[in-house]
Amino acid sequence: MYKTVNGMVPNYLSNKFSPISTVHEHNLRGSNHKLFVPRPLTESLKKSFSCRGASLWNDIPVAHARTESVAEFNSKIRTNCEY
Repeated sequence: MYKTVNGMVPNYLSNKFSPISTVHEHNLRGSNHKLFVPRPLTESLKKSFSCRGASLWNDIPVAHARTESVAEFNSKIRTNCEY
């Protein structure tokens, strides 16, 4: 998801996501790094890349989302994983 949000993947993947700020007119606190999660109508849509990816991205801390590189992002995610 880090690569998708930061434009490091082909357009057909990055076009599946849009920031909340482009969907809603309200400028909410912390919404500048969040993605719009479409409302799923079926079980298969709930498990799709666009729904699950956006939900997972929205759940990570803002500090992780704003990292400068993939390596730094991976490092922060790994240090905060709970197994």
